[in-house]
Amino acid sequence: MSSSGASHLGHLSLVANKGGWLDLSGSWNLFRRAGDLLHLGGTLFLLVSILFRRSCVGVSWKTQFLYTVVFVTRYLDLPDNIHTYYVFPQEAAKMEYLILFKLTYILSQFIILFLFWRFNQSSGQQGYETHKDTFNIWFVLAPYLIFAWLFAGKNTFTEIMWTYSEYIEAFVMVPQYIFQYRSEQRETRSRHTSVFLWIMSIGVYRCLYFLNWIWKEVHHDYVATHSLIGGSLQILLFADFLAFYICGVSCLRTVALFADDKINDAGDAIELRAFPSRAPEVEQKRLRRRNRQDPAYQQVQLDDPTVIGRPEFDDIL
Repeated sequence: MSSSGASHLGHLSLVANKGGWLDLSGSWNLFRRAGDLLHLGGTLFLLVSILFRRSCVGVSWKTQFLYTVVFVTRYLDLPDNIHTYYVFPQEAAKMEYLILFKLTYILSQFIILFLFWRFNQSSGQQGYETHKDTFNIWFVLAPYLIFAWLFAGKNTFTEIMWTYSEYIEAFVMVPQYIFQYRSEQRETRSRHTSVFLWIMSIGVYRCLYFLNWIWKEVHHDYVATHSLIGGSLQILLFADFLAFYICGVSCLRTVALFADDKINDAGDAIELRAFPSRAPEVEQKRLRRRNRQDPAYQQVQLDDPTVIGRPEFDDIL
């Protein structure tokens, strides 16, 4: 090993022993550290499991896309972290921690999205169950961008994007839960143990972060109100999913699927009104949802006259 490399490792060890990486005070309490490690470990575990299975079956692409949006918009301060690392040596250990985690999150999500595309290109292989991934993410992405602009603590681009990421994260697992709720047979759910373990890691991570916020509140540290609200919503959804997966009982499944169907119907109606020429594609999406238990659903021919001007679309708007 070169002398510079040995010197750098020595620096890491020194600051860690002085309380850098091992500092558990204030905002760096044990709940946050454990939550971060569980979140990162779960993300890497999902990535490795997709690689080993060479398939994205059981995983919601829309949840992975939303997580990518969350990480990209939240970690716009990454250049500031890198600058602080070089300019303020006393903060080097904490900056190393933040830089490592943020870069790993972002890179992992882009790799997962690439694997969705890559395995979907494989002939003769069902790499992604689109008929179950029915959540309309635009009903989250669009309105909450406006809310973030209106309610961000500071009127700066970085602060608005950070607030936006907090809002989006509250709903980031909803597509995955709806995906699971669409899998009505217990055998279908139990086939993807790796996906269940990943969902568990995300759920426990959110619980640990909620304890982190309580710890900060008790010690008079700042906690964003929307973080508490979003975290509570995620824990509620996770608890309901856990009851559904283990016991087959869910308080929210019927409501979630009903709302998802209505939102998709409204989205189809809006798309049809705005782009009448896309009527065949809209009808194909509706067939996919209607026959979601059968991946080999009937394809609608592009010249099918029955999909033009369907009255059920007109009843929605």
